[in-house]
Amino acid sequence: MKIYFVRHGHPDYKNDSLTELGKKQAEAAAERLKNCNIERVFASSKGRAVQTAEYTAKLFGLEVIQCDFI
Repeated sequence: MKIYFVRHGHPDYKNDSLTELGKKQAEAAAERLKNCNIERVFASSKGRAVQTAEYTAKLFGLEVIQCDFI
């Protein structure tokens, strides 16, 4: 089993989301993981983390599993 940790993309902390740059970074991270056989995607419940994880989850046809403790 391999575990990959990806930090959220560039944040807009005020709105708990990603900036346009952060969205591009999240998309690039997902693209980099495309050959890694991802089976599950976990993220903290923070909006910026979920938005980042959604790019990878979508690529693999998965849902983002949100965990408050991450």
